[in-house]
Order: sequence, then structure tokens, then C-alpha cells
Amino acid sequence: PPCGACRQILWEFCGDIEILLVNPEGKMETYRLRELFPKPFDVSFL
Repeated sequence: PPCGACRQILWEFCGDIEILLVNPEGKMETYRLRELFPKPFDVSFL
């Protein structure tokens, strides 16, 4: 999965998008960004 800094950038530019994780064998898992990053920094913290 993307690191925390990358998750923050994705949140800022894309919102709660669908993230696809695929391993080298082709097994795929689908998550919403909110599942991987439950407490993003946003305007509510300012």
C-alpha cells in the first residue's frame, strides 16, 4: 500500500478514491482510501 505521506497527497488531490493492491502473483484487493487512511489531515484541523 502507499506510505502515509503518499496517502495524504492522494487524499488532498483525489479524496476517498478506490485503491487497488495487486501482488506479483496477480491477487488483487480493493480498498477505499478512507480504509487505509482513516484520519487524514484536512481543513477541519485548521
